[in-house]
Amino acid sequence: MRPLRLELSGFMPFLERQELSFEELSLFAICGPTGSGKSTLLDAIIYALYGQTPRLGKQGLVELINPKSDKLVVLFEFSVKDGIYRIVRSLNRKRSGAELRLYHQDDSAVWRQLPEVTSAEVSAKLEKLIGLGYEDFVRAVLLPQGAFDSFLRGKPKERRDLLIKLLDLERIPIMMGIASDKAKQALNRLNFIADELTRLAPISQEAIEALAEEKLNLKDESASLELKLASLRQELQDLEALRKLFEDRGKQLNQLSGLEAQDEAVQQKRARLSTATQAQPLQQPWADLQELKGDLDKTLKEKLKQIEALSLKQLALDKAEGFLVELKERRERRLGEIDEGLERLATLTSDLNQLKALGGHLNLAKYHEATNPWHYSPQAWQELQQRQNQAEKLESFYEQKITLLSQQGKQLQQLQKHQQDSLKQLKEGHEQNLKETQKQLEKLQKVLQEVTTQQGQAKAQVSRLEQDLKQRLEEGKEARESFDHADKVYQEAEIRDRAAALRQHLHDGDSCPVCGQPITHLPATSGLEDLKALQKAKELASKRLEKSRDDYKQCQHQLQLWQDKLKEFTERQETLSQEMQEQEAKCYQLQQQQQARLATLEKEHQATLARAQKQAEEELGHFSQRISLLEEDLGLPQEAKVNLSSQLKAEREGLLAHFAHSIKEKSQGLDPETAPASLRQEKAKLNEALEKAQKTQQDSQQSYQQVQQSVAILDNRSQDQQKQLDKVQKSFDSKLRGAGFATVLDLEKALLSESLQQKLQEEIQHFEKQKSDLLLKLTNLEQALRLKTSAESFDAAGFQLKRSDYLSAEQRQKELLQRLGKIDSDISHNQVALARKEELILEQGKVQEDYDIYHQLRQDLQGNNFQDYLIRRMQQELSLRASKILRDTSQGRYDLYFQDDDYFVADAWHGGDLRSVKNLSGGENFMASLSLALALSESIAGSTLGALFLDEGFGTLDDHSLDLVANVLEHLSAEGRMVGIISHVSTLTERVPDRLRVIKSHEGSRLEWDV
Repeated sequence: MRPLRLELSGFMPFLERQELSFEELSLFAICGPTGSGKSTLLDAIIYALYGQTPRLGKQGLVELINPKSDKLVVLFEFSVKDGIYRIVRSLNRKRSGAELRLYHQDDSAVWRQLPEVTSAEVSAKLEKLIGLGYEDFVRAVLLPQGAFDSFLRGKPKERRDLLIKLLDLERIPIMMGIASDKAKQALNRLNFIADELTRLAPISQEAIEALAEEKLNLKDESASLELKLASLRQELQDLEALRKLFEDRGKQLNQLSGLEAQDEAVQQKRARLSTATQAQPLQQPWADLQELKGDLDKTLKEKLKQIEALSLKQLALDKAEGFLVELKERRERRLGEIDEGLERLATLTSDLNQLKALGGHLNLAKYHEATNPWHYSPQAWQELQQRQNQAEKLESFYEQKITLLSQQGKQLQQLQKHQQDSLKQLKEGHEQNLKETQKQLEKLQKVLQEVTTQQGQAKAQVSRLEQDLKQRLEEGKEARESFDHADKVYQEAEIRDRAAALRQHLHDGDSCPVCGQPITHLPATSGLEDLKALQKAKELASKRLEKSRDDYKQCQHQLQLWQDKLKEFTERQETLSQEMQEQEAKCYQLQQQQQARLATLEKEHQATLARAQKQAEEELGHFSQRISLLEEDLGLPQEAKVNLSSQLKAEREGLLAHFAHSIKEKSQGLDPETAPASLRQEKAKLNEALEKAQKTQQDSQQSYQQVQQSVAILDNRSQDQQKQLDKVQKSFDSKLRGAGFATVLDLEKALLSESLQQKLQEEIQHFEKQKSDLLLKLTNLEQALRLKTSAESFDAAGFQLKRSDYLSAEQRQKELLQRLGKIDSDISHNQVALARKEELILEQGKVQEDYDIYHQLRQDLQGNNFQDYLIRRMQQELSLRASKILRDTSQGRYDLYFQDDDYFVADAWHGGDLRSVKNLSGGENFMASLSLALALSESIAGSTLGALFLDEGFGTLDDHSLDLVANVLEHLSAEGRMVGIISHVSTLTERVPDRLRVIKSHEGSRLEWDV
């Protein structure tokens, strides 16, 4: 992939539309001040392609939008093997989600949008075109220069960790975990199969045949018992019908007696219903009169309530008017005081801001005393700052020395702990491997014992089936002889029967119907044969012969199956014996290897610890020399530094206390920070309180008038209701006397509701109908009993005896059926279990093979062995690729080698001897680390990348090293790659043919080519 054009707008820190063409570029520099947006150009390319950036990832991308813009748009054009493409990605601050479009340029240079619609489809298409995912693209395009300097000169563990991250080797432990899970699953399955085979050991064909024979016997008994149950069931049904007739007659007689006892109560209901009918016309007038009395009472109560409320409203109105007058006077007086205080505090704002800018606050004023020798002035504060800078610089060097000592101590402790942990981990791993190997050996022994047991069982089955086969053969021969004899007897009898049938119609002298010769003498006739009996005997012999053949075939089939199983068990036994020998040899070899590895690792740890201690002592010596030089330059020993720091701190606090005290005096007791807001808030509250009091007075006045009007309305309503009540009361009294009721109490007792009257009428009718129905039922029951029996009562004892016989037979039948069901279930279960047993034996061998494979794979991946092997191979390949680049850029002088877990260079100018890369100069080290970075970039991206970007990393190089760097970059661009560097080092950027300057301003950064 090679960039062609980049266009962006609203992408922080750029605001206006910026365009950058890469088509004529081979080697160029992007330069500009810090924070101008140099690295942002690379972020924009990565965001356009993958929708994320290295600094933000996929979250919080709205921060990429310039604060003065609501939207960012990035357009990026690039070329790949399949053609030229354009990606447009935009992000809106107000809407969630980004808009994404992908275009392709056809042969006529016309841009056509690709059919991919969703963001996921476009992203998948882009990754396929470029050939790299996000992580690989970032690692291959943005070379991590500082990281590869550490990679080249760092410790083996640091290089290992970096390669694991860059090459995504974290997947190796995941693979080991998967293999371990697979092995564990297979082992669990093997254990399960072994347990199942132990559980299924009692299952056999003989047990199934015994159950089948028991089933036939139980079926015969059940059939006989079913006939007995049918007879008893019919007898019980007849007796039950008779018993029910006697019970029904008794119930009906009891009900009739109960109804006759209710006659007097029914007569009382009839009288009550007649009185209610007479009072019915007065019910509605009485209800109307009660309603009028209730309305009048309600009105009088409401009138009294409103009069009480009117008194309360008068009190509230008087209170609101008095409070309003008092509040107006108090408000006018306080507003004048507030305005005066605000004017006085406004003059102190500038001094207060200056005090805060210097790091002080008003609370420091309480520390100011009359004897304070320091008085604040701008000149005094500036002189104090200069002295503080000198003291802080010296204190920083001492703190760095203390930090260095602490870091060295921690590093040595961590190294020792790491060595101890690695030895412990290795020992534990070795012990675990040995335990697992021994456990596997024990497992093989157990499996071998099981297979040997199964082999013995199979031999016994084969021997038994061979005997059964011989017996079946003899039985078959006997059945064949029986059938031949029965067939012969039947045929002879059939001939004699036909002859006898002809004899009845022939006489001496007749012609024979068979041969045509004259009959001279007829033989005497004997009794006719029973052909049906002979034919049945023949059929029975035929069935016996057929059954014998089937039994022989089935036995022969079973024998073949068990012979195959015996062969399989024998082969499995031989294989397991060989595996046990191999496992024992492997166990011994593993112990020897583990002891040798532990001894080697202990020696390596001792050497590494000694080198680390020596390096720490050298670093501490160099830093101590730097501190001594700095103390001489400053002219301040450590004791003076301590006294000076205390003096400067006291002087700073005295100046700030004096400044705060002067501000407090001018404010006349008010807090300049909080008082203005408090005074303005108080002023607003006074105005708000006045408005509230005015509204309260108005609301009280309106409420009083509303209640006064309600009292007048209620008074008029009560007078009208009293007149209407007097008129209705007079009319009702006249009707009450005319109906024959002396008082209203008599009327209320007589009145019944329509539903209650209806209920009384229905109860009377129901009583009469119920009595009539009972008499009819009793008559019918007496007739039915006379037809069935002449007895006056039911024989309960005989019925119970017959029922007991039936229940006993029924219980036995139920037990037989349950046992038959259990037998059917057992036969079915045993047949399934027998088939399951055979399947498990076959599965056991397959699962054992899977376990062996995954267990071996887990052991191969355990302990980072495979990961370390890949890392060593990768570093060897990287050194070969980097060596070629380094040789070309150094005019054949240097070659890079990786051996003994470290990097070395061979200098052709000095005999080609190997020396450590730590002895290289700054420029030489840069060339070596850059060559290594380029080699890894090629490993990640292959041939899909035509551009590289180096972001900073040149600021610490001297002039000679910069010349070497420039030669490397020119060499890369000469090979056809586009190389872009991001730097503020003018000595380097001036040697680059093209320079893109990023101009920083308040209105947003902009791009400008340096012509």
